[in-house]
Amino acid sequence: MFRELLWSNKTVIAASSAAVVGVIAGYPFDSVKTRMQTEPYGSITACVRQTYREEGVRGFFRGVLPPLVTVSIIKSISFSVYEETKSFCKSRFPYLKRDELGPVMSISTLGGAFELVKIHKQLEFLLLQASSISTGATVVRENRKKQGIKCNLPKATSSWHSAKEIVRLKGIRGLWSGFGLHFVRDVIGTGVYFGGYETTKFLLSGPERTAGPMTQFLAGGVCGILCWLAVFPIDLVKSLMQKEILAQQPTYKSTMHCVRDIYKSRGPTGFYRGIAVTLLRAFPLDALMIKQQPANQNSFPQFFGVRTNAGPAMGQESTLGYGTLEAEEYDRPSDQLDADVQEMVSRMTLEEKIGQMTQINQDLVLGEDGVLNRTAVEHYAQNYYVGSYLNQLARDGINFDHQEYAKTIEEIQEITLGVNSTYKIPIIYGLDHIHGAHYVAKSTIFAHGVNLGASFNPKLSYDTAAVTARETRAANVHWTFAPVLDIPMSKQWARVFENFGEDPYMSGVMGAAAVRGYQGKYKTDRSKVAASMKHFIAYGAPYSGQDRDTTIVSDRIVHDYFVPGFKEAVDAGVATAMESYIDVNGEPVVASHKYLQEMLREQLQFKGMLVTDWAEIENLYTTHKVAASHRDAVRLSIGSTSVDMSMVPSDVIFFDELKQLVLDGVIDEARINESAGRLLQLKKDLGLLEPDGWKVDPNLAIGLPEDIELARDAARESVTLLKNENDVLPFKEDTKRVLIVGPTGDTLSHLAGGWTIYWQGATDDGWQGNTSDEQFYSNGTTIHNGVRAAAPEGTTVEYMQGFDIEGNDINMAEVIAAAADYDVIVATIGEHVYSEAPGDIHDIRLPLGQAQSVRMLAGTGKPVVSILVEGRPRTLDSIPEDSDALVQAYLPGPWGGHAIGEILFGKVNPSGRLPYTYPKYAGDINLSYWRQANDVWDPLYEFGHGLSYTKFTYSNITLAEKEDSNSVLEPGMTRTVSIRVTNEGPYDGLETVLMFIHQPVRLVTPPAKLLKGFEKIQLAAGESKTVDFEVGADMFRYTGLDDVPQGTIDNGPVKILIGEQQFDFEIRV
Repeated sequence: MFRELLWSNKTVIAASSAAVVGVIAGYPFDSVKTRMQTEPYGSITACVRQTYREEGVRGFFRGVLPPLVTVSIIKSISFSVYEETKSFCKSRFPYLKRDELGPVMSISTLGGAFELVKIHKQLEFLLLQASSISTGATVVRENRKKQGIKCNLPKATSSWHSAKEIVRLKGIRGLWSGFGLHFVRDVIGTGVYFGGYETTKFLLSGPERTAGPMTQFLAGGVCGILCWLAVFPIDLVKSLMQKEILAQQPTYKSTMHCVRDIYKSRGPTGFYRGIAVTLLRAFPLDALMIKQQPANQNSFPQFFGVRTNAGPAMGQESTLGYGTLEAEEYDRPSDQLDADVQEMVSRMTLEEKIGQMTQINQDLVLGEDGVLNRTAVEHYAQNYYVGSYLNQLARDGINFDHQEYAKTIEEIQEITLGVNSTYKIPIIYGLDHIHGAHYVAKSTIFAHGVNLGASFNPKLSYDTAAVTARETRAANVHWTFAPVLDIPMSKQWARVFENFGEDPYMSGVMGAAAVRGYQGKYKTDRSKVAASMKHFIAYGAPYSGQDRDTTIVSDRIVHDYFVPGFKEAVDAGVATAMESYIDVNGEPVVASHKYLQEMLREQLQFKGMLVTDWAEIENLYTTHKVAASHRDAVRLSIGSTSVDMSMVPSDVIFFDELKQLVLDGVIDEARINESAGRLLQLKKDLGLLEPDGWKVDPNLAIGLPEDIELARDAARESVTLLKNENDVLPFKEDTKRVLIVGPTGDTLSHLAGGWTIYWQGATDDGWQGNTSDEQFYSNGTTIHNGVRAAAPEGTTVEYMQGFDIEGNDINMAEVIAAAADYDVIVATIGEHVYSEAPGDIHDIRLPLGQAQSVRMLAGTGKPVVSILVEGRPRTLDSIPEDSDALVQAYLPGPWGGHAIGEILFGKVNPSGRLPYTYPKYAGDINLSYWRQANDVWDPLYEFGHGLSYTKFTYSNITLAEKEDSNSVLEPGMTRTVSIRVTNEGPYDGLETVLMFIHQPVRLVTPPAKLLKGFEKIQLAAGESKTVDFEVGADMFRYTGLDDVPQGTIDNGPVKILIGEQQFDFEIRV
């Protein structure tokens, strides 16, 4: 029967033909629909225009072959099943004589389909396999969308690649995840589809007439619209459920959970947002499909959830582990200026070129009321040819949204371009967007750099940077002063949290990923921005612990520990760099030929544009005291270094003095040409010199749901469990009442830290006042609300402040009295918000009152879980011993409360690792794990420490298979070391495998150990994996007694350290 049905019935030919025509008709609409549902396009026309602009005319149909093949097979079978079932129904129930009784027949069709599935298992397998592959392509496509990557349409192999990835991560069962929702959707869809089709035929042609081609065309279109209206909400839920297939920590435990989240995030109308384009897609696809059918044959739509709208899918993932480009494919500054840029420089006046080197603050042209002073803009453009502006735009302290930013900056551009000059050159606008577009209202704010470091996941660094770039460019800002690549040797320093951590290797890996996320193909992709590695060099080691104080450090430490992260950024193609505020051993960096010419330009081969930090040239005169006047300061910096732009920022002294220095012959105009050329090349690369290239792309979106989920993921993977005595975490089923106490438990501001809303963080005065959550616009989750959301039904979670951020008693007596009514107490402690010098402290201890309050909570006899919300590792006095569990949240961003709640209740297994050494004593402010091997070592927690709810064991460290058993390392050669990692605990989990090196003896006292590799892996309970690391003699290079940077390798034994395992090599030079 089946063979005859499948191969002899004319339905097969008709159905295949219908599928081809229908998919071709609907494919462009699918591409538009995907964009409409994830991006805020004002109209379908705008979306179509953007799609063609990015993908080209062929773009809509590239990759259409896989959907055509899949749908042809499925539709052929489906139509045949429908016709045979309809015939069966008519013969079994003779009173059903009219095709117009479609709804009844459609329901019966389901039964007929199941009969065939029971008889023919191969059909079931075929349909399920096709469904799973289609689903996988959709999931991968959506994940790619999350990254903000341009969506190229799929290649023929992408669906299979995605199916393999699902099987790798979730097993064979993972292919069928969410199958029940497919079934519900198609039960509804099938009935409505054929009901609409048969009923429309009846209404158009009457009960006794044969439906002609036009009738079938209209009937098919109507049934498609009715079907999509019926199943659109279910498809939305299904889409969200299917995203979890590839998620390493599933979010949705049930369909209802997913539905609630949609309503919470999108509102009552969220289900039908974007439905118009879906309906437009449905009519031609289904109308043409039905019209291809013979008059007496009908269609049976995707019974097992096979979707014909297979939009853009993700290509092969890069070997970098993030993005889709290989390292060499990312754009980077050119070695030489383009010919047209050289021509521009040769024709410009001296004043115009110096103007390009001048950056001023926005408050010179924007009032506190947010009104642009057009006369002032014209003054600076006409008389000083100012090339750049910086800093946040606000009205009475309220930040502009991205549209207001774009409008204001375009107005500045229009005025600038309107002045009389040799060339019409737009300004470049810069912002310190170091953890999201945090100066733009309603943007996505991410965890800080220290959290990304704690995640040990470069993909998060890349993804968050890519979203930040898009949201920054949506505000018409072209340049971000990030990533921050200082190595915070001083744990007292106020800028620890901006960095990835104390390790040079990890900082370099994370920094390179961020650079690629910000920039991508920035010379053609106008959703990207120029990144700026900062602060070059040695800023993270002030000898006093105070921001901007002198760094006293050897050249060996600079070369071996501070330079490597910047080298990685240069190799990744970073477009700009920012020098540091400090002097190194008394030599101000901004005037240092040694650091900014020899080291940066010659040793590291940096080809991009170099900008000073805030007022740094002026500081040579006012602060560093190495210049006798403003003119002398300009001479020292521009004459001695390769600085291209002065962040002046509040006057035009730099312009006047530099002009006079050139006119007096003190500085050669060729030096000015060099910097002006690099600045113009940067503007050209960013598209600013193109016609209307300075205007914003209105289709760039901010605050997308997937971006918020990414912010949650960054928090989930970074929060670090430091202590878990008696497995108090995760909370057990009998935990029914939870009391949250402390100053950081019910605010978003503390979670977000400095550089959020304002420079000093979200406070009521924009400085060091009380925290204020007003300008988050409810975009975030406090710890209190995050714990409430994660708590099982029937669990009570309440908040009482108890004490303030300085440790002062607020209502501790009431808290202690109430504690008896609760099963567990969560103490939320930490620091006030701050950034840079205003965050300076003279005592690294957490305020004593906080420790005393935690001791009072411990005295109640209830389990105490202490959560640290801090930008630097403050010493904790008695808090560790008074806490049953200790959780380091760092500064996880405004969505961090969501992750903390999930971790406390075991919905997420913590996987963060300390990215710095946590000192035990207040005097140990310069304690780093890569100390010299003979140094005293007594930290509270080591670099890389972090607990899990499961148990990971390491075994069988060895050379990889097919490796020569000879354990000799020579310069230029690499060997592969393998380690077996097993999850022996009861929970699935993520584990960061850290590979350190150690050389027991060398000519200069060696570090105790040094990180040279890491990999984060997912292991199910009971699962094992082998992790490989490439090892080479060059890993053991250091700056020797001859002071040649990284020029020395010593012969002798060396060790590879992974967990408790070690492997011995012998270096032979």
